[in-house]
Amino acid sequence: MTEPDAQTDRTHAGLAAGDPAALAEAFAAHRPRLWRMVNFRLDRRLAGRLDVDDVLQEAYLAAAKRLDHYS
Repeated sequence: MTEPDAQTDRTHAGLAAGDPAALAEAFAAHRPRLWRMVNFRLDRRLAGRLDVDDVLQEAYLAAAKRLDHYS
């Protein structure tokens, strides 16, 4: 098993155990791609009033509240 795969497995195990640090790690690892996806899909009419980083922050907070549902 390669190191990135082992790290991914540890992160998934931490998420399954409800570890908030594992959520932070997973979110940080995927943040650049998430940012690009939200930026691409965010309607330009909303872009003047809504920041991509705010959307990601709200998504992170929602995920943190539901961490116990991860399996």
